[in-house]
Amino acid sequence: AGTYNGKVIYTLVHPSDASAPVHPDQIGVNYNGNGSSFTGGNTTNNVVYAMSPMYIATTPTISKSPNVIDENTQNGGNAADTDVYEKTTITGATKLKVEIKYDLTTDGNTQIYYVDQAVDNWDDATNWQELPEGTSGTETIIIDGDSITFNTYTEDGSNDYGYYAKIYPIYATEQPNTEASTEYYAATVDTGTYATTTNWYGSWYADINNVHYDFMDEAEVISFLENNASTLSGTTIDLMRGLTFTEAYTRANKSQDNGYYKQQELTKSMCNTIAITQNQTLKDTRDNSTYMVGKLKDGNCWMLDNLALDPTDSTTAQNLNAGNTNATNEAITNYLNGGNTGSNAGWSSVAVVNKTTDWNTTSPNNAYEYPYVNNASKDTLVTSYGPASTNGQAKVGIYYNYCAATVGTYCYEGGQGVDTPNTDIDANQDLCPANWRMPTGGWNSGEYLALYNKYNTTQDATDVASLQHNLSTPLSGYFYDSSAGSQNEWGDWWSSTYLNGYRMYLLDVDPTNVNPYINNNRNYGNSVRCLVGE
Repeated sequence: AGTYNGKVIYTLVHPSDASAPVHPDQIGVNYNGNGSSFTGGNTTNNVVYAMSPMYIATTPTISKSPNVIDENTQNGGNAADTDVYEKTTITGATKLKVEIKYDLTTDGNTQIYYVDQAVDNWDDATNWQELPEGTSGTETIIIDGDSITFNTYTEDGSNDYGYYAKIYPIYATEQPNTEASTEYYAATVDTGTYATTTNWYGSWYADINNVHYDFMDEAEVISFLENNASTLSGTTIDLMRGLTFTEAYTRANKSQDNGYYKQQELTKSMCNTIAITQNQTLKDTRDNSTYMVGKLKDGNCWMLDNLALDPTDSTTAQNLNAGNTNATNEAITNYLNGGNTGSNAGWSSVAVVNKTTDWNTTSPNNAYEYPYVNNASKDTLVTSYGPASTNGQAKVGIYYNYCAATVGTYCYEGGQGVDTPNTDIDANQDLCPANWRMPTGGWNSGEYLALYNKYNTTQDATDVASLQHNLSTPLSGYFYDSSAGSQNEWGDWWSSTYLNGYRMYLLDVDPTNVNPYINNNRNYGNSVRCLVGE
């Protein structure tokens, strides 16, 4: 027992004592071995932690673009084509609460970015976040750390896009001119005591109020408790040890097929129980191809190999159906046979073909309207990284234009829609296995961006902390017109997300750079990766 603001608190260690109360100012954390044991011999250890309030400044520090006088007044423009950096560091702060008022001026051609560091130029940081361009509003962000930098990039010299930010430092202990916060708390958690066993896989998970959370390590548990203390106080969290893929399949009563678990049987709920950094090779039942898959830091289970399903192979085609493919039987039938047999007028009337020449925009060889694949490089080895590579190489897989990747459901020369022309929506069917789908993309959101943000501390592909390493990205290049290009230089992977006209978002990587929001025309042949969907 101890005291917290004059109140008695309780710390319960194994064996747990469920009769001891959880005070409204505390959070109970129930460590569960999820079928295994932790140090001490018990599968469950219950510990209750008091949350100490943090202290927030009563007066903010101001940061603003040079063309702004105050939060309501602008003062002309900057010089054309310039970057302006405004750095703020508040020594001793644990967090920064930043209230930003943006677009105080009228030029929509200028962007405003911020980053949770003190930097002098764009290349000093890779995780810049953009404020909405061409709009006005306010936004509150929380920075873990003591520094923030704003960058305003100007394309012309008048009425530049501007911002005005109030920065409130948050401290772990009371400081002059601060007050106790009702939103931010400090926590002390020691998961290490319960994690030091040979069957510990390094990550936790919890399902709280019908929402799933993954925690990479003790620091992420602490951050979560601190940031959610006001809503979680007085409750108990069941924190579970992450499983291996084999354990997850076994618990779901799934059996192996000739030494491999089936890719189509991996569900989102099973993925949620698997520990981050775990990986295993699974079998696609449509053509018996095997793919390494992994649970990554964004909480998703990803294919770590490029899709190599060849729908033009007659044996594979016979095995395509809605039970093992993320598409309807109607779409698959039209895709394989052509003839515009579906009820959705506008589907390609040409069946998917292995196309080796003339990927262009001239009818009748229109790679926007017709589903093309190219399998010439399927088994070609190119430079690759991470757990799915062997001796620094991996197979290219098959190139798919967007019409082919989406099972013939996104095939319009004008580009705008799925099944219905001139409707700006995303692809909702694809060649991924059942229970899997193409990731979402986009400039300000999407699963590619979320994954990038989890690994953006480095972009050196040889570093085990990089996205290239963890996603195992072969430099597979692309296919267009009559040949493959840029193999061993970079790789592109389609997303399901529409940008405009002919273009869709995708993920682009090379050995030293990752772009999670690049886009490309749908008539190109790019690679496909899949993740486990809802």
